[in-house]
Amino acid sequence: MPLHSNLGNRVRLCLKRKKNLLYFVYSDNIQQYLMTNNVPEAASTLVSMAELDIKLQESSCTHLLGFMRATVKFWHKILKDKLTR
Repeated sequence: MPLHSNLGNRVRLCLKRKKNLLYFVYSDNIQQYLMTNNVPEAASTLVSMAELDIKLQESSCTHLLGFMRATVKFWHKILKDKLTR
């Protein structure tokens, strides 16, 4: 039974890390969409990033959570400025 428990813990850790990496992929994609002036896709990706931020709020990694929240706010401001020009 300990092997099963250990495997379950490893799977949960992998899924958590995947979510964290996905966050950086979203940020990179937003930047690429803005560079090609594809604002609708950038906005859609920001929504996905914000949803991930909400899902990760239960994490105990406070520095990561703070960084994620700051990144969502950063891209939100950039998009808002781009849309109000």
